[in-house]
This record gives sequence, C-alpha cells and structure tokens, in this order.
Amino acid sequence: MGIQDSGTDLALYTMGVPFYSARGLDQQITPIRSVQGNRQNLRRTIGGSLVNITPPEFLKYSTRIRATDQRPPAVDGIWPGTAITVYCVAYLAYPVGGAAQRAEVSGSSFTEQGFVFYRPILSCLMVSFTIDEGEWTAQNRWELELEEV
Repeated sequence: MGIQDSGTDLALYTMGVPFYSARGLDQQITPIRSVQGNRQNLRRTIGGSLVNITPPEFLKYSTRIRATDQRPPAVDGIWPGTAITVYCVAYLAYPVGGAAQRAEVSGSSFTEQGFVFYRPILSCLMVSFTIDEGEWTAQNRWELELEEV
C-alpha cells in the first residue's frame, strides 16, 4: 500500500501517506549513526594520514521525515522494525559520468551543470515515529525516523 495522489511526491510503501498529512513536509538524509557518529571509523596511520576504515556494508542512510498538516501518517499497526520502502522527496546528486548509488524514483532525475540529481528509493526499517496533535490549532505535527536495511 502506498499513496496514489496525496499531494506529495513522498511514497511510503507498507504504510502510505494519507491526503492532508504531508503539507509542510521535509526530509533529511544522513549516514547511519555507526558511520556518522563513530569517529573510531576514522583513524590515523603511522604516517599521520587520516583513513576511513568503515566496511562498505555499513555505508547506509538514515532518514527523518517531518510534516505539519491536518492528518497523521498511516502508522497504526506500523511498529519499530517494520519494513518500509521510501520513495524520497529529498534529492541526492553525483557528477555526470558517475552512477547513482541507490535505485531512482522513476522520472525524478535531471542533469544540471555537470551533476545528475535524483530522488532515491530506500529500503528501510521503521526506527521510531512521533505524532503531536494540536486540538485547537487543528495541526498534526509528525516525524518518522527510518534506517536503510
């Protein structure tokens, strides 16, 4: 299950994005914590050069998706550990002649001044979610945190 036309380019397969839940949406993509927050993966050689010793299988993304709208995302029955395929709204880029490191959302790529921009498809697990409903303001603020498998 995903979205058909909910007013956003974001698609979350397994849970979906209801209409009126994604206005004001933003997405952040970062390296997973074991790469980003672990300076132990950066070491100095005996000659003083800084080297990265992160195994390639740990080069994964974490993504945080936030929005403020009238409705929550479809998280009922979606728990941490649930598999979610994310058709991102955030773009990644690489130089022309290079190659995308993730699958591309169909039709999302374009070239501009020597770079190719594309929206990646990430196979993730739900890490956490937060829903914050404002009764009198009729606003629903929500956040999803997911990590690539």
